[in-house]
Amino acid sequence: MKPHGSNDSGTAYEIFGHAYVNANNPLQPGQAILYHGLHYDDCAQQDDPQGRWKAGDMIEFKGGSYSWLITQPWWKEDGFLSQARRQNAGVEGTGRRDVYLVNELAAVELIKGLLNKYKNIDVFHLPIDPTFDAGGSKPRKFSFVPGGNYA
Repeated sequence: MKPHGSNDSGTAYEIFGHAYVNANNPLQPGQAILYHGLHYDDCAQQDDPQGRWKAGDMIEFKGGSYSWLITQPWWKEDGFLSQARRQNAGVEGTGRRDVYLVNELAAVELIKGLLNKYKNIDVFHLPIDPTFDAGGSKPRKFSFVPGGNYA
C-alpha cells in the first residue's frame, strides 16, 4: 500500500521529504505523525537553516500532480481543503505551524492562493533532488505522537 494512496512519484517525494526535513532520523514511507487526533506527514526535529520551519512544526509533503488535482472540484473541496481546515485548526494556539512543502513549482502559487485564509499554514517550494534514490522502500502504516518515547 502506498502512502495516502499516492503514485510512485508521490511516494518518492514523501521519502525524499522525510530525509530532507529530518536527515538524522527520517520517518519510513507510510509513517505519519498523530497530533491532536490528526495525521501529518512529519514533524520537524530541528529548525530549517533557510527559515521555512522550526523544530516542532508539522510538515505536509505535496508531491506530483497537485497543479492538476487542485483544479478538480471533487478533490479540491473534499480532499485538499478539508484536510487544510482540519490541520490548520489542529495547530491553532499551539505555537506550531503546518508547513506544506510542494514539489511542483506550478502548484506552489495555486496552493498559496487556496490556503491564504489559513493563518497557521505556510507553503514553500521544495523540489525533489533529481539524484535522490527512494530505494524502493515498502511503505507501512504507523503513527507517531510528538514527544512519544519510541526507543
